Amino acid sequence: LQTPSCPCTQNTHTGLDLSVPEYQEIHGKMMSGHVEYHIVVVTRLAAFKSAKHKPEDVVQFMVSKKYSEIEELYQRLAARYPQASLPLLPRKALFVGESDICERRAMFNDIMKFISKDEDLATSPELLEFLGIYLSCDSEHLGLEG
Repeated sequence: LQTPSCPCTQNTHTGLDLSVPEYQEIHGKMMSGHVEYHIVVVTRLAAFKSAKHKPEDVVQFMVSKKYSEIEELYQRLAARYPQASLPLLPRKALFVGESDICERRAMFNDIMKFISKDEDLATSPELLEFLGIYLSCDSEHLGLEG
């Protein structure tokens, strides 16, 4: 985890910024392969920090997720937080071309930005697990400073 040069988050009320600036096509054998979407996380939430970080520190990292993984997070959040009107999930397709992938990235970006602006969604155990943070303690205490 590295600290960005600008020690701030845009969503000061949640302390979390999420964006999907790019994707990468992973090619497998023969015609197989998949696309990984790069989710950039900028946060001051304690759940994402190590013991050496100060409370005001902001950490930045990236996780790569496939469509199916983002879809699973989306379904879990929609089920647990039905009051949150999540932006539409891109449609599932057997074959996707370059324009579909670009459109998906833009839609995933909208979804992630929406999640990071919502206090319930931004600190949900579902999102933290999706981003690679596994909570061993009570999920109610996520270290929201401010």
